[in-house]
Amino acid sequence: MSMSINEILKVIQSYKEDGREIYVVGGFVRDNLLGKSTKDIDIVCRNSKSLAEKIAQRLGGSFIPLDRKNGIYRVALKDNKFMLDVGCFTDDIKSDLLKRDFTVNAMAVSLEDYLAYGITESTVIDVAGGMQDLHKRLIVPISEENIDADPLRMLRAIRIAMTKEFSLSSNVQIKIKKDNHLLINCSKERIADELWQILSCVSAEKSFVLLDDLKVLGTLFPKMKELKATNQNFYHVENVFKHSLRVLKHLNDIVHNHQFPDEIQTEVLGYLYEDFKRGYPRYTTLKLAAFLHDIGKPKCMKVNEDGRITFHNHHKVGAELVGDYLKNLTISNDEKYLLKTMINYHMYPLNFYNNGKVSAKAMRRFVYKTGGDALGVLLLALADGNATNAAKGKNSFENQKFIYELLRKAVQLEKELKKLPKLLSGAEVMEIMGIPQSELVGEVLQKIKLQQVEGTIKNKPQAIAAVRNMKKKRQ
Repeated sequence: MSMSINEILKVIQSYKEDGREIYVVGGFVRDNLLGKSTKDIDIVCRNSKSLAEKIAQRLGGSFIPLDRKNGIYRVALKDNKFMLDVGCFTDDIKSDLLKRDFTVNAMAVSLEDYLAYGITESTVIDVAGGMQDLHKRLIVPISEENIDADPLRMLRAIRIAMTKEFSLSSNVQIKIKKDNHLLINCSKERIADELWQILSCVSAEKSFVLLDDLKVLGTLFPKMKELKATNQNFYHVENVFKHSLRVLKHLNDIVHNHQFPDEIQTEVLGYLYEDFKRGYPRYTTLKLAAFLHDIGKPKCMKVNEDGRITFHNHHKVGAELVGDYLKNLTISNDEKYLLKTMINYHMYPLNFYNNGKVSAKAMRRFVYKTGGDALGVLLLALADGNATNAAKGKNSFENQKFIYELLRKAVQLEKELKKLPKLLSGAEVMEIMGIPQSELVGEVLQKIKLQQVEGTIKNKPQAIAAVRNMKKKRQ
């Protein structure tokens, strides 16, 4: 059953030990003072690991160590839209606040006072002038030493600035430009968490521009310099890096303005905003895919004798480079699979367009091979086309019209393919072919499924005949 923030905090307060105060701190206090709702609950206590484990068990959440060295743990609550971060302090709360990152995050309220009176100027403990900077909407570090103690705070400053519409003080900008290389010493899980929060903001492309201006993007993605150095062919007027930023912007515009057919908006929005990983919807990861969609181009670039530039198979090469590009952060297998799918198939809709016609068989194969993510690939292709045309001052009417029709077909086909029955089991394939359990069994089943999707196999006898034919070819 879903719980409110206050109900969750009452459960936490029940674990308070005699003389050991629990405080709500940081972004939770900051956002409440701004009058903004938040899904992130930040608390500190003296026994963070023990408390986080107890809360996870009591509320049926996942216990996630974020930074064991500094005693920071997360509880992801399954039935809620909330993330609970539990930190540890060893001295008194005022001394702890002065060790934090920025003045606007160095405010606290005892959990007891919060549950009794809420967060007000009278209940807030403010030892660094956070309230004053909050009114100015300014990110000011408490000290340079505090940033050095946890370099991830440089990335957090950018995240807060972009997601909360704050400005960065000049000294924090100078610090980030000078010492951003220290970020690679931080936990990969924590880097990924900050990046996904940045991706979740409305203007993700502006966030990436700021990350680049402050030299952080090159630290997180060392190969990004290759994109900047790669000029494109006559289809484009921008280098790969600028084009990638533009595609990210256009994907945001498409989704934010619901630029897809009215009759399938429910299906498209359901796909985009379905809970995916880390407590974020699928759309957040799709934004990263938009930014990375052409990472294969530097490696595939060829200049012909006539001076023409080509990037043959850059989509396939790019899909294989995902892990290398994201080596400085932790991502799940599901996230990696989605990114690879988006990159690997993003050229298919353009190929359909250039061919002038999409056969029913080709469309069914495309929807099947994208594994439930055909809508994401088509939206990425739409953003890609819109970005390319916008850079050249051209409209995208024909591109949009074509992709809209593919979106309609994809929605219908996704529903149809889910209803297809399983024609053969692995055991049946082994018996027909006379082979033991192996990767070959899976390969045969995939071939049968693909032919079923394409409509060339419609029933079990036809599937058996196809497997027997495969057996003959192997003999």
